[in-house]
Amino acid sequence: MPRLQHIALKTEDLERTRAFYRDALGLEEANYDAEIGRLWLSLKDGFTLIFDRVGEEVVAQGLTYLGLELPDFAAVDEMFERVSAHASVEKDMREQYRYAQGPYGFFVRDPNGYRIKVFRYHYMKKVG
Repeated sequence: MPRLQHIALKTEDLERTRAFYRDALGLEEANYDAEIGRLWLSLKDGFTLIFDRVGEEVVAQGLTYLGLELPDFAAVDEMFERVSAHASVEKDMREQYRYAQGPYGFFVRDPNGYRIKVFRYHYMKKVG
């Protein structure tokens, strides 16, 4: 069975994208080639996010969002503080799901307009 190993997205501003994903979201930079205009970012599970510099306007409408799951609520809160220093948070769902089943997290847009959901899913314990 094949597994999804990477996704490649477009960016007009590779440096700004690099700073956002590396510094605000804390993703590991696997490779960066300014000459060809490509950035590789590694996620914990071996998945790679690639950005290619293009000379045209990026239209992020075809992608609903990228979901970044964190290990716990504290990690979500820590990333919220870091990300909000770099970009405006679009939707904060942390209080809504602090004590209810659902995605404890928030949505933010990257410099290219791609929507990112940063979350930890809150599972309620079944009684009985």
